[in-house]
Amino acid sequence: MITFGKNNQVNCSEDTYYEFLGYISNHPDAIKIVFENNQDSGAWGNEGRIQFYNDIAQQHFNQSFKFTAGVGSVSYRLNCNDLISAMLSLGFVMGRTQDSVAIRQNISTNQQVNYDIGVNL
Repeated sequence: MITFGKNNQVNCSEDTYYEFLGYISNHPDAIKIVFENNQDSGAWGNEGRIQFYNDIAQQHFNQSFKFTAGVGSVSYRLNCNDLISAMLSLGFVMGRTQDSVAIRQNISTNQQVNYDIGVNL
């Protein structure tokens, strides 16, 4: 099992985790990875987030990821510094556009099939 976040925002099998990463890596119109400086506005601290602009991720991954309501054009989001940190170590970058081929090279060979499933969602 893969678990991230103080409130288990991510709690899934390895297969689902890598499928999710594949999805995030190849859908720039549907996602945006951001780091918000929330502590400046009185919140607990800064927050790494994935913002979602359609319902595909929620339909496929809702059982394993705790999505929260979005604001404005953001349909929903996933708030989890630990997840964002892990993603950055695999080659993800802030923003929308990711290099899915370069990220795939950092995925273990036994999980590349699941990653590819997410890439093609």
